[in-house]
Amino acid sequence: MNTYFKTTVNSVSTDRDMVIGLKYGAGLTKDQYFREMCTQITQEFFNRFIGRRKSVECYDILRINNINPDNPEEMKKLREKKLCDKIVKDATEILQDLLVYE
Repeated sequence: MNTYFKTTVNSVSTDRDMVIGLKYGAGLTKDQYFREMCTQITQEFFNRFIGRRKSVECYDILRINNINPDNPEEMKKLREKKLCDKIVKDATEILQDLLVYE
């Protein structure tokens, strides 16, 4: 099994956390309100992302899109379909919507 893809959407998750933290992070104040806000926005992000992609796991998303991550030949489809670009676009749209209209 290709263990690289048996993870969550790592870069998308990390970027999301940084953006939400920059806007709502408790920082040095340790403000409980902002911690709760970060948690709520992160949960809503996951709900919407799963609504679009059916999973947050790279491996599952690839399988849903008929790409076997254990088969190097099929991994070529990943680039041909520009799947990663579409995943990042979905994540960006969701995050933008949550931060602009929350």
